[in-house]
Amino acid sequence: MIVFLTTPAHDYTHRSLENNGRVEIRRMHYGRVLTQRRLPRATYVFTDLDRLNFWELELAGLLYQRLAAAGLRVLNDPARVRLRFSLLRALHDTGFNRFDAWRIEDTRRPTMADYPVFLRTESAHRGNLTDLIESP
Repeated sequence: MIVFLTTPAHDYTHRSLENNGRVEIRRMHYGRVLTQRRLPRATYVFTDLDRLNFWELELAGLLYQRLAAAGLRVLNDPARVRLRFSLLRALHDTGFNRFDAWRIEDTRRPTMADYPVFLRTESAHRGNLTDLIESP
């Protein structure tokens, strides 16, 4: 069995994996899992980490350690996984992505070769806040 840990509002993202006829897939919400004393033996995949608040992320990290210590396979350690910004920056810095990401407070700024750019929030998934911006 594979259990995808999700936030309640976004568990639909893994719905298409269920009932594939090969392996049992379950979706469980962090709020429920974090309060359980016993969990089924399974492979656990931590998802939606960028949607958790600071305390939930800390509790998810402790749960990850508890499941790993019990000998279960667990993926996406909340204490180590890169969230959106650091992942995009790392993919650019290693040459995997041609595009980069910047935080508004960064001293590293886009060069003219990086334009056009757009603005978006770091943690919300609302899409672009602006149309393409052609220059500084």
